[in-house]
This record gives sequence, structure tokens and C-alpha cells, in this order.
Amino acid sequence: MDRKRIEKIINELDNIYEKYNDDEFNLAFYIYVRLGKFEFENYICDDELIEMNKILKRHSTLFDEDINDEVRLILNDDEDDEED
Repeated sequence: MDRKRIEKIINELDNIYEKYNDDEFNLAFYIYVRLGKFEFENYICDDELIEMNKILKRHSTLFDEDINDEVRLILNDDEDDEED
């Protein structure tokens, strides 16, 4: 691992964090790391973003496994509605 490259990424993340509010940054970071850009662009609607943000606010860290379970329920709930 190249420490300078890692430091550069951390600095870029810090610059992004400074531009946006906590909610926007945390939600974008969570989606990118846990779900991916493709999932966001093709499957997540605005209402789901609002619900996901509420979940993130209830937890002290983005890496809490309970978040993933709660988000899966939100994203799968939409699929259940389509089947009816």
C-alpha cells in the first residue's frame, strides 16, 4: 500500500465532507460503500433516500450492521408493493 495515495484519498473525502452537510455526505458515503452507484442510479427513489437517512441518524456509526438490515427492509418493501 502506498501511504501517500491513501492520504490523498482521505484528503479528497475530507474536502467533499466540507462541501456538504453531514446528512448528505453520510447518506452518499453509505450508499456508495454498501449498495453501490448502480443500485443508487437505478433502484433507489427519493422516498427511500429520506427513510434511509432517518435510519442513519439513529445510529452512531455508518458501519453498524443493524443499518444494513433496516435499509434492506426499506428497499425490499418497495418490491413487495409492486407485486400486489
